[in-house]
Amino acid sequence: MRIEKEKIVWIIMGLLVWCELNSCKTTEITTRIATKDIRVKDISSAAIKRRDYIPGIWVKKIKGSIHNGNTEFSFKANYRINRDTAIIISIMTPVGIEAIRIICIPDTFGFIDRINREYYYGKYEVLEKKIGYKTNFGLVQSMLLNEIATVYEETKENIFKNYRKLNVKNNHCSVSLDELNRDGSGREKIRYYLEFDPINYYLVRNIITDDKEKNEIDIMYEDFKELEQTWFPGLISIRIKNEKNQITCRLDMDRITIESDFNTNLSIGQKYKKIDW
Repeated sequence: MRIEKEKIVWIIMGLLVWCELNSCKTTEITTRIATKDIRVKDISSAAIKRRDYIPGIWVKKIKGSIHNGNTEFSFKANYRINRDTAIIISIMTPVGIEAIRIICIPDTFGFIDRINREYYYGKYEVLEKKIGYKTNFGLVQSMLLNEIATVYEETKENIFKNYRKLNVKNNHCSVSLDELNRDGSGREKIRYYLEFDPINYYLVRNIITDDKEKNEIDIMYEDFKELEQTWFPGLISIRIKNEKNQITCRLDMDRITIESDFNTNLSIGQKYKKIDW
């Protein structure tokens, strides 16, 4: 069970992250839109309002599938997000009992193995040793909330604050921004490709490409439905590739509600054993 458990945790967390996020980046943002009349201001305003409309979310039913090389398997899951506070992903058994709980908070991630009564908590950096990718809480949250996923949160804020600097031409907008890194070393180029619905301005595609490292993550959102004052996808497709490997994931989601007031108590029972991961 442990081999399968670790495989699931590594791959699912790997699908929520992207590699080499710790260097100073010069960022090129490109958005593709379907009409010449759309204004960048409309996109940025809608994105800011969406943060107020969705303080948190509960996706109660997920049918997922993962393909990694010659390995392919299906799983059932659900997740809850309390914006900027906690992300809880539950991997379920076929009979609907929680088998593994993956927990993300701003400075820590971990998982709880309900079957073997084991748990792990640690820093996000440890994921690099397991899956070859680095991550942060904001990136994971944005991907699961159908929002612009950027390497650092300040890049996203700069897109909204500096929308007047975006160049609109032939149904495209583009801008270059600097993403400041934790240690200030290095300078590489990261390219973002963003595609929006031309009427309701929700995000339908987000591609992050590192040409130097030859890595790319492609996130597509489909099957949108109205959710109170906004829209939310019923299908998320994720593809991560590099020179050596490609991982794809499909999440068919149902029974989605806006909800942020849920218990984020992360205490562990005394019968659970902490493990080295």
